[in-house]
Amino acid sequence: MVKLEDLYEVYFLARSNKRRSEDAVIFELDYERRLAQLQQAINERTYRANRNYTFVSMRPKPREVFACELESRLIQWYVIWRILPILERTLTNRTFNNRKGMGTDAAIKRIHDDIREVSHNFTRDAYYIQWDLQGYFPNARTELAAHQLQKVILDNYEGEDKEDLLWFVTISCNALPQRHCYRKSPREMWAYIDPDKSLFNKPDGIGGAIGFLIWQVAMNLYLNDVDKWAIEEMGLHYVRFVDDTVMIVENKDAALLLLPLFREKYAEYGCKMHPRKFYCQHIGKGIKVLGSVIKYERIYIQNRTVRNAVARIRNLNACRNKRANLDNFLNTVNSYFGLLKNRSEFFNIRRLYDMIKPGWWKYMEMNWERCCVVAREGYGYKDRLKYKIERLK
Repeated sequence: MVKLEDLYEVYFLARSNKRRSEDAVIFELDYERRLAQLQQAINERTYRANRNYTFVSMRPKPREVFACELESRLIQWYVIWRILPILERTLTNRTFNNRKGMGTDAAIKRIHDDIREVSHNFTRDAYYIQWDLQGYFPNARTELAAHQLQKVILDNYEGEDKEDLLWFVTISCNALPQRHCYRKSPREMWAYIDPDKSLFNKPDGIGGAIGFLIWQVAMNLYLNDVDKWAIEEMGLHYVRFVDDTVMIVENKDAALLLLPLFREKYAEYGCKMHPRKFYCQHIGKGIKVLGSVIKYERIYIQNRTVRNAVARIRNLNACRNKRANLDNFLNTVNSYFGLLKNRSEFFNIRRLYDMIKPGWWKYMEMNWERCCVVAREGYGYKDRLKYKIERLK
């Protein structure tokens, strides 16, 4: 039986970054009653994960995203809250997506460290082999993904709500959001999506929903056996971030002979390497991975990201009411500064700084120690919120 106090704890975790969303606001209006109703529906097994919506994200490329309203999100959060410590022991230390203390920066650092190790601190030749899996999420087998999560629970979890967790995994992985969702993007936006990558074109049982928390975790675990084979049995310097894989090798000819084995193992999970996204080059050429370029002692941001930053700042500079758009400006500029300051990119930080029009500096200032822009006194978050409320009146 799921306890009400546990649902309260999960609710406060789940709403932390979603509190301003429409469904979270509606749920919060009488969340005590809604949580009690949810507990009853769970314990009576009448709950159905059918409160979903979908939209098209255009950056960095068109992508179909599914999400669920807060009530359904609580179910997925509950599973992750219970089994996350177990998953951390199950996954390898070379899988970096959706894990605390990992992420893109950690993956890039691991690749850079592998380059130094294999090349003996850049004194010997080394090569990188990089590939992408074609339609990793859209071609996932829901039954297999659910089985893998349930096996982790059956083998390692001993809580009183074990049966509830197994049921949560079943209804979350088999939610079929494409059947009962509403669209937040115009239907015409789906013309930008490759038909083979849309769940609306997939049969039941095929396709993981990009945007569902349960699927972010499930797809980490999905190829865990392949990861362990590559790392533990083959001894490869191997890094995987979702569907992007990089190997650093000294003998490229011997490493290329392993690719048929990888293909065979991927085929068991319904995955295959993308035919046009495969690279094998000397490390001196630089490795483009996860939005960065790794070159010997330097790590850069890809030019596309810098171009996007320049375009965004130019658009924001054109705003007439800069005070009303200060929130958007601070969030946008600081997100790019945050990417750049963790790379060898001080030149581009200075370049973006020089692009900012003088009218913005009335409301903010540059903190060079932290490499970010901060609001001046009198224009903090509470002041900006008060200003927005007054404008609405």
